Amino acid sequence: AIGLGIVLILVSMTFNIILNFKKKNMGEAILSQNGLCGVTFYVAVISAALGMLTGIHFVNIFYILILIVLPLILMFLKEPLIRKLEEHGEMFPNGFGAFFVEGFFELFEVCLSYFSNTLSFVRIGAFAVSHAAMMQVVMMLAGAENGQAPNVIVVIVGNLVVMGMEGLIVGIQVLRLQYYEFFSRFYKGDGRKFEPYLSKEENI
Repeated sequence: AIGLGIVLILVSMTFNIILNFKKKNMGEAILSQNGLCGVTFYVAVISAALGMLTGIHFVNIFYILILIVLPLILMFLKEPLIRKLEEHGEMFPNGFGAFFVEGFFELFEVCLSYFSNTLSFVRIGAFAVSHAAMMQVVMMLAGAENGQAPNVIVVIVGNLVVMGMEGLIVGIQVLRLQYYEFFSRFYKGDGRKFEPYLSKEENI
């Protein structure tokens, strides 16, 4: 479940990069948490974690500085760099101190969101455990634990109830993950107004 979640998050980041390049928002495409810097940082941290779990030690000081620290610094300086390079304005109009405090907590929230959004997909895998527990209850009600043949009707009805509950729960969670974790990374509600092919007069 976590592996599929990582793939979906990376796909949504890729969509965000492509869309921002098409809109010529170079700063957002490169420096944002869902841009190239965000992808580099996220993949580097995930790869380092997998290396630790599998016993493959490839992380060194250059790996940390180039693939983890540098993207964090660029994400931290995203707004000043965009103001300077794209808008040709002042990098710190309100002073560096105010920017540092605000940027530090924003970067902390970004790092925390990477962790929490990835772990959000654990709940999908957890339903496999709940399935086993609910089916155990069904088999108890069917009398299978008494050493007798289980009641077929209870088993069938119990299976239908469990599948219905699981389908509802999983469907709700998948929709939440898709709209919150997936679409929120690249969707912007500032596109063109929808105009139908047929006018109101033609529809009438």
